[in-house]
Amino acid sequence: MSIIKLLLKAPHRYCYIRQDRMTVTAILVSLVALAGVSIANTNTDREYIEFSKFDVGRCIDASDTAPTTGVTAIRLLDANGTVVLNVDYRKHWGYNPYTGKPWENIFLFNSKVEGIWGPEHHVKDVLTTPGTIMSLSICAEDTQFSIVFNQAVIAKYTYRAPVTSVSKAQFFTWGNDSVLKKLCVLYYQPEGQ
Repeated sequence: MSIIKLLLKAPHRYCYIRQDRMTVTAILVSLVALAGVSIANTNTDREYIEFSKFDVGRCIDASDTAPTTGVTAIRLLDANGTVVLNVDYRKHWGYNPYTGKPWENIFLFNSKVEGIWGPEHHVKDVLTTPGTIMSLSICAEDTQFSIVFNQAVIAKYTYRAPVTSVSKAQFFTWGNDSVLKKLCVLYYQPEGQ
């Protein structure tokens, strides 16, 4: 399986895109320096983009294939390793301490500040079909993240760490069969700018 790494600049969109059977790398040094965005993959289950600035009005946009079983996650991290937001989808995976059974079709939201995970927020009964494309957008609002799954708002998550500290968006699969297709940072600007 090959990986395409492509830095796109549609107005204010910087992306990491992955496709099978072909490798193309576009390196636009001046654009990367100007935007403060870099893209990379350290291995197939931990792909990420880094950027120099994240703030209210900015979004992370990701697409991946729904897993047969397991976890897929997007983490927004700061330079010191604080998990400003962890969004993970669990499909028949692990152990749910509330039911004594595996986690089923559920989103979990959390933050890890000063090395300590906070209380989890859950959105239950989110059904997916293995192999179909799942899209997730995480947008920074004044006091919270808005989380959109397949074009529907599924949660609002109040900041536990400063949104302006976010410098990396990372995709995790923990070895399951989900495949990242796209990971972007979106910079929206008011009309006329």
